[in-house]
Amino acid sequence: STWGGSGSVRCGMQQDADSLEGSDGTDYGLEDEDELQRILGEEEEIERILAEMKVTEEERELTMDDVFYKIGSFGKFQLQLTFLLSLTFGLLPAMSAFLPLFTAPALPELSCSSLTNLTQTITTTNITECAPHTWAFTNPFTITAEFELVEDRYWMIPMLTSSYFGGFAFGAIIFGWMSDTIGRYDTIMFTAVMNVVTNVVSITCFSYWIFLGVRVLYGIANGGLMLSSYTLMFEMWGIRERNNTSPLIHMSYAVGVLLTSALASFIPQWRVLVVIESIIQLGCCVWLSRLLVESPRWLMIQQRITEATATLRKISVSNGTQLPRNFPPRTSTKEKGVFVCANIALIKRFLALVVVWFVVVLGFHGLNFGVAKIVINDDVYINTAILAVMDVIAHILCFIFVRWSRRNTCVGFLLMSCASLFASSVTVSDEKLRLAFLCLAKVGVAGALNVIFLFTAEIFPTSTRNASLGVCAAASRLGAIVAPLISGSLGRIDKGISLNVFGQTLLIAAFAVITMPDTANIVVPEIIEHVDAPKKTDVPPKSPHPNAAVGTSELEFPGL
Repeated sequence: STWGGSGSVRCGMQQDADSLEGSDGTDYGLEDEDELQRILGEEEEIERILAEMKVTEEERELTMDDVFYKIGSFGKFQLQLTFLLSLTFGLLPAMSAFLPLFTAPALPELSCSSLTNLTQTITTTNITECAPHTWAFTNPFTITAEFELVEDRYWMIPMLTSSYFGGFAFGAIIFGWMSDTIGRYDTIMFTAVMNVVTNVVSITCFSYWIFLGVRVLYGIANGGLMLSSYTLMFEMWGIRERNNTSPLIHMSYAVGVLLTSALASFIPQWRVLVVIESIIQLGCCVWLSRLLVESPRWLMIQQRITEATATLRKISVSNGTQLPRNFPPRTSTKEKGVFVCANIALIKRFLALVVVWFVVVLGFHGLNFGVAKIVINDDVYINTAILAVMDVIAHILCFIFVRWSRRNTCVGFLLMSCASLFASSVTVSDEKLRLAFLCLAKVGVAGALNVIFLFTAEIFPTSTRNASLGVCAAASRLGAIVAPLISGSLGRIDKGISLNVFGQTLLIAAFAVITMPDTANIVVPEIIEHVDAPKKTDVPPKSPHPNAAVGTSELEFPGL
């Protein structure tokens, strides 16, 4: 003890008291015994203070970030779970979204008799060059060919994508609320099974309208699965791992795009592609059933302490560490089904983020249409791969910069996109230069989309995190639906107009992000009352090695 212990204090007090009286009994300053008792009585108060100062590590209050630091913020268990959930977060949704691009071409290749020479057989993508009733699809195994989505049925092709995005928005809201109410585990398992079932049913559809309805259900399942997967991954990481891992898992979406492009280039039958996707989904379901656990953070705010302890113990055993003896940390209140309306600060941030998500995804898909006009032998597969590579570049940049600041990194990406879009709008006459600026803008908006996932998850507490992400994602799907309308209709009038519209909306998003607090290296809020006083902490050192058993009293907790 700094004070030398209570014994030394007692001795010192007694010596001081004795020194007040001489050996001959002469009184040196004490007027009565009451004064002596008052001085000696202070000993009890000092002992009480010393007892409070001797707070051991086991008596300290922990945050969940401290607990994960102790048991391993990214050990063997989290590594396996993150890899698995990155498939359900990125790879499978990417395959679902991009499948119609390859299997339902808007301009299918036709073989027909020439309109000007009936004896001449030609191959074309322009049906007006064909003599009436003489054309046939060169690939009869596409969705366009099977449902004959040409001429007056042409409008049915974009409906396949719009129906998927509409279902995604609905699923993000419904399953976002469900995930915060009944838990991440049940929501993920239900939507994963729903994914497999709807995909298998789509293989058996021979009616366009039934197939369209199944696409809506498929989008609903994907909306819930994608966001719940991200939320569970986020809640399993520590502070350092949020900085490092969150930007990189977005690459799984780009990998899904590349994989779909490669498969579609070799397999022309759309039903075979869906079968392959269903097999991957079924494998993920089996793996999920064996590895998936409920979020300990969510269990704690539900006051399900026993289950949270069992889950954390399972993680610590897998990581080769031990739970701290002072677990569980104290959570002040139980919150279930609470939304952002319970806090004024959250309402403002929520509304700002809804705008940001809508605008960023509007620009993201709008630029997909613009950059897709790169002509490399008119090859849709190569063009799509180029888009995916630009996304990878954005995620790498995000990995480098996001650890320093979420807000400033997001604003930087948005301003980069704005400047590039404005530059491309005034260089429309130079096709190569315009496309270079468009590619730079695509990198910027893809990076901003990466950051706002992490930004949003850190702003909202565990009790309402998934529901808030769901509403923001639903707003983003509206942006995805509006994007082709802006790109198509305004682009026909003037290519520069649509680019200016995207640039101006992204500038609005940048100003909206500036109004929000930076969330880099904060202890994430668990309940609503934590939002008003976020705790910022230094990034802790790396977690204990996954295979090293660590005693519970050998490590200090960060930020305590």
